[in-house]
Amino acid sequence: MVIQCRGRIALGVETRLLEEEVNRVTLGTKNVVLNLTEADFVDSAGLGLLARIQRSLRTDRGDLKICGLRESISRVFKITHLDKVFELYESEEQAVEAFRQRASSVVEPAKHTKRTILCVDESKDVLAYLGALLRRLGYEVLTTRTASDFARFLRATGPDAVVAGPGMGANAEVKEALRRNGAQVPVLLLPPEFSTAEAGEAASEVAGRVQELFRESPSP
Repeated sequence: MVIQCRGRIALGVETRLLEEEVNRVTLGTKNVVLNLTEADFVDSAGLGLLARIQRSLRTDRGDLKICGLRESISRVFKITHLDKVFELYESEEQAVEAFRQRASSVVEPAKHTKRTILCVDESKDVLAYLGALLRRLGYEVLTTRTASDFARFLRATGPDAVVAGPGMGANAEVKEALRRNGAQVPVLLLPPEFSTAEAGEAASEVAGRVQELFRESPSP
């Protein structure tokens, strides 16, 4: 099944409509080609949605292939290193033919740093985006959408760092959990505009700031 995207893949109505369309068409097939020829913007939440769609389809023995990326969108995938996670094609014909040939690509994992990062945010798309990005950078990633689970994860897992999504830094439960357990844990609080920022810029910001968190820490 081929889905043609136009305009923005961004937090809000756009990602909701795309997810609804994918859910509709995948009632009959789990093999989907996403044609982005007419898409001109993707934010971090939009890229997170694509990661969730891919994971869901592969769980059901299907797959997602993406084609027709404009230069600006292609740059986002390269900056975030997700061009090694998604199967990208120049044309719709090539993507469809790849399904016919049952072609598969094996992604070599990034070198494992053995650092564990706990991410918390209310948005499943933001968490999917952070998970895909940070795993490609070699980190082990744990995610949660609730403050109560975050407090439990923080105590139980002892992560090397915490990334709190937009708004979570002001959450009373999150702040209390960090106060009680976070004295030795570096914390990255993402700004309110993170969800709607262009995904490539957001990736560069997160990657740089996460590396800064560990810069003064000894390697495991």
